[in-house]
Amino acid sequence: MECEVCGSSGASKIAELEGSELRVCEDCSSLGTVKSKARKITKNPEQRTKISSGSSTFRVSDKVLKRDYGKVVRKAREDSGLTMRELSENISEKESVVRRIENERLKPGGDLSKKIERELDIDLFEKAETGSGVTGGKKDRNLTIGDVAKVK
Repeated sequence: MECEVCGSSGASKIAELEGSELRVCEDCSSLGTVKSKARKITKNPEQRTKISSGSSTFRVSDKVLKRDYGKVVRKAREDSGLTMRELSENISEKESVVRRIENERLKPGGDLSKKIERELDIDLFEKAETGSGVTGGKKDRNLTIGDVAKVK
């Protein structure tokens, strides 16, 4: 590993320098406070695709939240004969959280989406659509900064 201060190979420690934690070599470790030995960066692609969000960790996948997720939740809740209060109690969340999800003002992520899916027996995620990269003209693509900016 390279030292993030001097660039030499052999960075074996993690030190705090001016508020930042850096991988440093033995010589540069004296410039700050040594925290620990340097950890190796994993080469395992399975571990690199995990994202931590607060206390929940979930895997990055090719699934995205459905566009009309609020309507899906509301319909499933009503079909189950549950009130917002009952659903919120069943998933251990506040009633306002359920209301905000149904009104699509809150996107449920990680653990919350799993609890809702399990309770209502629904899927909130769908396979992400990927574009082919070929467009048929300006009407088929999104605007870019170049489409709206005026250059002097």
